Amino acid sequence: MSREIALKLKRYEKRLSNRNYKEFDKCFELFYNKIQADNSNFANFSNIKIDYDEFARLIKEYLVKVFTYNVNSVISTYSKLFKWSLTKSKVAGIKDRMLNEYNKKYAAKKVTQMTETTKNVLNGVLTDSQAKGLGIKDTLKNILDKVEDMRLSRAKTIARTETSSAINNTSLRTAKEAKMKKKTWVWIGGRYTFRENHRRLNGLTIGIDEYFDLGKGIKTLSPHHPSLPASEVCNCSCLILFK
Repeated sequence: MSREIALKLKRYEKRLSNRNYKEFDKCFELFYNKIQADNSNFANFSNIKIDYDEFARLIKEYLVKVFTYNVNSVISTYSKLFKWSLTKSKVAGIKDRMLNEYNKKYAAKKVTQMTETTKNVLNGVLTDSQAKGLGIKDTLKNILDKVEDMRLSRAKTIARTETSSAINNTSLRTAKEAKMKKKTWVWIGGRYTFRENHRRLNGLTIGIDEYFDLGKGIKTLSPHHPSLPASEVCNCSCLILFK
């Protein structure tokens, strides 16, 4: 039965991730349009203008927007699936605490990491274009082409990671409010990333407040916990079930 529930939840996660991908795709589209607009008179420039402050503002806006939607969706979906009965005040409390925690502890860090990654990628394009002796027009085209690639590749990766993180952390918080006592790590496997230390935990049931041991000194309350390093989070397909 737990396997059936896990697969049902993974289908839900896929639907939610696809929905969130459209949001991050829009974020990169707006960044693309900003670069295009800022360089519309490129013939008068000696360098390409890329407004990374605007990218940071956009990515934060969409991260918070997606996170808020995810929290609402996860609380509703898990409560129905596990038949948790929660008062409106408890649900409101979960939402408020999680959004405040996300904004205070994690949003800024995520924005900085994503902005730096984007800057490094596009600086690489600039350096490569300069090494090839390309002019402003061709360099701008290469920059825009790379941002267009990001709309597909990075937007999907961000959507998957943010969706999985919200599902695991929101469901854990909600389960505790519903007085669940145990949690079980479920390793689904996956087409993107294989982690032996995650597979080893498959089926392990521990107390709701206990930590899963990933080895190498890394412990976590759940898959995709915000405290985990990116190496244990990106493209992870694990989840937790409750009882």
